Amino acid sequence: MAQALLHRNEGALLLFVCGLVIARFAAVSILDLPLFYDEAYYHFWSQDLAFGYYSKPPVVAWLIALTTTLAGHVSEWSVRIAAPTMYALTGFIVYLIGQQLKGKRVGVVAVAVFLSTPLVTFNSLFITTDAPLLFFWALTTYVYLIALEQNRTSLWVLCGVLGGVGLLSKYTMGLLAIGLLAHLSLCYRDRLKTPGPWLAAVSAFAVFSTNLAWNYRHDFISFQHTSEISQLSGSLFHPDQFLEFFLGQFLVFGPVVMWLFLLVLIRRPYSQADKCLLMITLPLLFLIGIQALLSRAHVNWAAPVYVGASVWVASYIEANAKRVLLLWALGLNLAIAGTFYAYPSIQQLVGIEATKSNTPFKRVSGWRELFQKVESVSVHEDATWISDSRKLLSYAHFYLSDFESGKRLTVASFNPSGEVSNHFDLLFSIPRAADPNTDYVFLSEGPREFEGCFETVALADRFRHEVFPTLSRELFMYQLSGFKGYEYCSD
Repeated sequence: MAQALLHRNEGALLLFVCGLVIARFAAVSILDLPLFYDEAYYHFWSQDLAFGYYSKPPVVAWLIALTTTLAGHVSEWSVRIAAPTMYALTGFIVYLIGQQLKGKRVGVVAVAVFLSTPLVTFNSLFITTDAPLLFFWALTTYVYLIALEQNRTSLWVLCGVLGGVGLLSKYTMGLLAIGLLAHLSLCYRDRLKTPGPWLAAVSAFAVFSTNLAWNYRHDFISFQHTSEISQLSGSLFHPDQFLEFFLGQFLVFGPVVMWLFLLVLIRRPYSQADKCLLMITLPLLFLIGIQALLSRAHVNWAAPVYVGASVWVASYIEANAKRVLLLWALGLNLAIAGTFYAYPSIQQLVGIEATKSNTPFKRVSGWRELFQKVESVSVHEDATWISDSRKLLSYAHFYLSDFESGKRLTVASFNPSGEVSNHFDLLFSIPRAADPNTDYVFLSEGPREFEGCFETVALADRFRHEVFPTLSRELFMYQLSGFKGYEYCSD
């Protein structure tokens, strides 16, 4: 009877899933949010395709290049539409993993659980490296399961290729390889005596070697950046950071879903399917937990865990006919999602004035309007736009370029120190022996002095856009010419 009850609700769950996917595509268009500066930064990368960039591997830039080529640079929508697309596809693969390991009903519940998570709700509005990472994490896992079952060479090679592309999405993907190797060693040791898994490893390395080659040519700058953001050079015990990360999972994975995941994680004994789910979740969960304890970890760093965890939670719900728990899990997640998407409207409805401290979209608000004001200022069309802020360079390049006619803004980093801290510093910095006849436009969020650096310096304009009474954006724009060299700049 319990099985029949859940079976009758499969159709309702699938409608729920379809509604979530449609709502997220609609939200990207209806909310019409300005780009977050990381998105504008990735968009800049997408204009010069490569196998690597300063802080990340290349797939996020490739996705943006694909969507803006197909849809054109019509708006921010075309830059970030890959995000809801990739999460929807990941949800379908979660269904396939659940079906393969636990049966069709588990697959249906798993996709509903995964797509309802608040993290997927939030991330569907912005294009980040998590979108391709979760997609290739899930797809590699599914092909691995099929290869394990059929032991065909072509499937093992495909598994490796997908894993390699996953590494080109985010280096976190390497932890899935550790988990799958552990699973083979513990549960299918005989497979390690066949060429399949080793061909998968070779295939993954061959694909990933393209990024290694790029890093070799640039002093392994991406790995240096990854090491720096771990912040392991300071004091190495932060229980408060660990607690913040742990409690944050109840928000981004969902309160009931996270509770159920912890419940199944400690339950014994593990079935063969459970051991596989454990191995694709535990290495990442353990490492990020240690990272949070030793330094700090953002809540989204554990996002790939949700692929296996969703299936595991779904299997518990299905096996125990916990329909009420499922309704609570999806209901709470849906409430969080609805509140997030409709937050500005809710504020207006209840008469709460938006401020810097009470809106979730404050980090993106106002930048588009600010740069629309910059467009009104006449500057030399061959001028190079410079700044020591990657945020301002990224926004200027996106909002001031005319991509449809092929007129891209020429941007460069103003970098007197010579330290490489972003992609502009790495590949688009004003050379120390720059042409003195070049005209420059400098952008900053505050007043600046250029004594000794340039022959002529003029404040072209000062722009201000009030987002809320407690939040405004400000931009200072200088017209410069006759660059003398960094060595002449005063400190």
